[in-house]
Parts: sequence; structure tokens; C-alpha cells
Amino acid sequence: MGSFQKHAASCSSCGPLFSDAQAGQQWVRLLIEVEPPKNLVHNILAKTSGVEERYVESVTEIKLSRWQQVLGWVHPVLSGTWATVRQPRFGMSVAMAFFSVSLVMSVAGIKVSDVAKVDLRPSAVKRSYYSTQARVVKYYSNMRGFYEIESMLHSIQRATAPAEGEPSKREKPKPKENNKTSSRPKFWSGREG
Repeated sequence: MGSFQKHAASCSSCGPLFSDAQAGQQWVRLLIEVEPPKNLVHNILAKTSGVEERYVESVTEIKLSRWQQVLGWVHPVLSGTWATVRQPRFGMSVAMAFFSVSLVMSVAGIKVSDVAKVDLRPSAVKRSYYSTQARVVKYYSNMRGFYEIESMLHSIQRATAPAEGEPSKREKPKPKENNKTSSRPKFWSGREG
């Protein structure tokens, strides 16, 4: 230890660090010992182990028993539900649902300020539902009528178009080739022209 103290006294970087460590050690010696809170170890174990055991003082115990008498079966259900809500999986599921809804709203062009203006009275929702349903039915009946007209036009075109093997009446006959302009020799066709 003597060589270390000699070094700390002569070294410009170790000396201040050693003096700070000594001052901290002196402060720790000056602290008075404090009595730990009642049930500290029990409370730490209850919070860190995940087991929902609690220490209830006599006044709180009386209030709790009154609430249990009033609520009866609700307390165990709520405590089980609260344990589920506190799980990280539940929090991540809620976060993903929020992200999905916000992404869909963004893609659809819906703004939160628009949603706040929506009239959610049952009569308004019913009216909105029926008007939307009427627009959808009208759209599909119009599309059905359009497709029926289109199929009739196609059947008329097929009926008026000539079959593939028959020559068209509208086509003009091709002019016959002049033998003089033919590139074949006269003896080839067997006729003279």
C-alpha cells in the first residue's frame, strides 16, 4: 500500500482520483444507519417474482374486505384481467393494432379530425348504412346492365360477321394477274398468253 500512496502523491492523474475515492469513503462512514421499511424484502420479492402477494395493514384490510363483500366475484375477475393487461405481449398487440389502424386510415386518406366530426347517433348511423347500401346496389345493378348490353352487342357482332370459311360479301374480288407481268415462263402454266 505504501508504494501505491507514493505513486498517487507523485502522479498527476492518479492523485486526484485517489483523493476523490478517499473523500467518498469518508462520506460513507459519516452516514447513519437507517432502519429499512417494514416488509421490504417481502415487497421486493412480491414485485419482482410476478406473484401478486400483497401485505395489507389492518385498516386497508378492513376496507378491502368491505369491497369484496360488495363486489363479490368481480375482484378475482378484475385482478386476472389486470394481470393479463400488464403482460408485454398484450401491450405489443395493442401497439400493433394501433399501428395497423393508423396505417389503414393514412392509406385511405382519413384524418382524425374527420373522424371526430362523424355523427354516431343510432339514427344517423342507420341512415348512413342504408344510403351506402343503396349506392352499392345501384352501382352493381348499373354494372349488370352495362355487361348485359355489352354481351348483346358481342352477340350481334358475331351474328353479322361472316364465318371463317366463307368469303365476305363486302370484300371485292381480287383482280386477275396479267400473264405478261408474270415472272413465270409461259410454258410453265401450259398456256400461252
